[in-house]
Amino acid sequence: MINLLTRVLKSEHTRIDRGGEKMKDLKPIAGVLVLIGALNWGLIGLLNLNLVSAILGTGSSLEKMVYLLVGAAAVYMAYVMFGSAKSK
Repeated sequence: MINLLTRVLKSEHTRIDRGGEKMKDLKPIAGVLVLIGALNWGLIGLLNLNLVSAILGTGSSLEKMVYLLVGAAAVYMAYVMFGSAKSK
């Protein structure tokens, strides 16, 4: 899993290109996924309600896919926030 995330972060989609800007297409998608995860965890803490599980079914492969995407988005956002600070 770590190797896969490392390859994704080093792929062409995250490299600096054209005028020094990172591709902007991935940031909004990652932001929405992180927001979904944060809201879901807020609902779990506040109301003991797992909305993703309630909508997609507990233990379904689609539910697992959503959790994997949210986790990958969080790793990407952390890389964008903290990894780009090292290069400055």
